[in-house]
Amino acid sequence: MTYRERSATAKIWRRPKQVVVTQDGPSRVTVSVIEEDVIEVDGIEMVTDTIGGLRTALDLADGEIPLRNLTTGALTGAKVTHAQLRVILLSLYLQLAEARDASQPPAP
Repeated sequence: MTYRERSATAKIWRRPKQVVVTQDGPSRVTVSVIEEDVIEVDGIEMVTDTIGGLRTALDLADGEIPLRNLTTGALTGAKVTHAQLRVILLSLYLQLAEARDASQPPAP
């Protein structure tokens, strides 16, 4: 029996759910990406459980990341080095920490 069965339009894709950056020492940084599958049925997104992930150590000497268009995923031809990414992430952390600390009373 298929009570109230109807046809639907669906899409399935995978996306990053969480990115974890671990500072394992002064010159070792590890990046882990947790992924999830998303199912969209008639315009309504349903997220499945996380499905594992990816992990890599940044090569601060000469590692590079080819940049992609956020909408299309196409390569842009631009690159950022692993060292530049580390600087960006550290700068973001300090910006957030300083904003938090500015809104709190000074430590005794």
